[in-house]
Amino acid sequence: MTHLGAAGALWAMSAMLLLCQCGCGGGSAAPGAHVDASVRDSGSGEADIDATEADARLDATFDAASDGEPEEAGFDGPPIYTGDACPPPLDAGIISDYPGFRRLTELDPCCASDVAIDPAQAEPPIAWVPCVNGAAGCTEMPGGDSVDLAQVSVAPDGTPGYLLLYRRLSANGLENEADIYAFSTLTPQAATWFSGGSTTSMLPCETLTAVGETSATVLGFDYIGAPVGSYLMNGPPSSFSAVPPFVQVASTDLTLDGLQGWGSSDTTIGFDLSFGGALGRVSMDGGGFASGAVPGGVGFTFASRADVFGVSSLGTAGWGQIYVLQPDGTLTLFRSNPNAHVTGIATDGPNLYWAETYGSTNNNALQTDSQIWTAPYTDDPTVLAATARQVADIPNTYVPYQAVAFGGLYATIAYAVRSSDGAFVPVPTAGNYQIRQVVYVTESDVWAIMYGAFARVQIGQWPDGG
Repeated sequence: MTHLGAAGALWAMSAMLLLCQCGCGGGSAAPGAHVDASVRDSGSGEADIDATEADARLDATFDAASDGEPEEAGFDGPPIYTGDACPPPLDAGIISDYPGFRRLTELDPCCASDVAIDPAQAEPPIAWVPCVNGAAGCTEMPGGDSVDLAQVSVAPDGTPGYLLLYRRLSANGLENEADIYAFSTLTPQAATWFSGGSTTSMLPCETLTAVGETSATVLGFDYIGAPVGSYLMNGPPSSFSAVPPFVQVASTDLTLDGLQGWGSSDTTIGFDLSFGGALGRVSMDGGGFASGAVPGGVGFTFASRADVFGVSSLGTAGWGQIYVLQPDGTLTLFRSNPNAHVTGIATDGPNLYWAETYGSTNNNALQTDSQIWTAPYTDDPTVLAATARQVADIPNTYVPYQAVAFGGLYATIAYAVRSSDGAFVPVPTAGNYQIRQVVYVTESDVWAIMYGAFARVQIGQWPDGG
């Protein structure tokens, strides 16, 4: 099983929140659709899209890229796959082209990620309707029960950038879609679609998508049998079309053994290599892959700006700790507490937030309370220690790994905290909907993935701080 971990510029995922293989998501057309390889139907009643013409344009793009014009033409780098043929079962029985999408095989034909030719036609619109369970103060997105993971990216100045939704298209988990929306307008910007194989077998690869402040990154990697290679592509979400100006930022030298989580900012890609107990990183400017072993194992990965943060579930003495893998590849202990689990790191852009939870070294046991802390954004533990301040002490009984922060507010699945005055409120329930992942928070409501819905729930009255 694979999960994506990130918050702020990357997305924040609990170590316990797992993503089904090949990236869980959803889509706007019938699952498992088979269409003629030469034509993609947008499903909108508009004219069909001639993929042959699109393919020719894309081929011309790559020809131009080889002439030294990658900023205008497309990929900056050769295809990764150099073998004679893709291994079985890729040669037969594959669920191939999806309506409104164009298969992108130039980097690795054995690990293709399809991109929406017209996101406005391919992606379902965002709309909010009263929750079907009748819960007061609750609205949900139609079809939101297919949303398995979500992320809202945030810029260093605190401006939310994009909303990314992973949708599950088929019950067997082999077809998934990642939809990207401009957060300010909730208008479609891009979509990538991935088929994990035929109805009876899996592709020996995976593709995943994450969003940064102004860009998106697609990761493809092989994980069954002899490795063919891995690739990372980065570019503006609005350019993920028939001729996307992606830039290849890593290739076959990328070592992703034990990948459990990943995400990207505009400058950095971070990896949670949990099986190996390590953090990894690649810089968008062409910097090589760097990794560092984390004591106690990685339970969560968070990346922002040029930094990659990792939460060690057990630390050096049984208590959770936060580490930072800096741009030069140095792994440094960022924050620890000899009597508490330090977890739940998130950023609202200008500031960092985290929780220090007291109770038992057994992170699955009931805890006593969590102190919520904040500091101006930094990757220097000395600066962090000098500027950190406690915001609140909340009666929390579990170790919070996944959290989000926006506009001076910090939220886990249990509590929302206001940093200006230390006020906190329980994250409200929504009838029989239970929260799996908190996605976004304001003073008026919380956006969350529920078991059975993607919903917004009103917070209600905040108490006085103190």
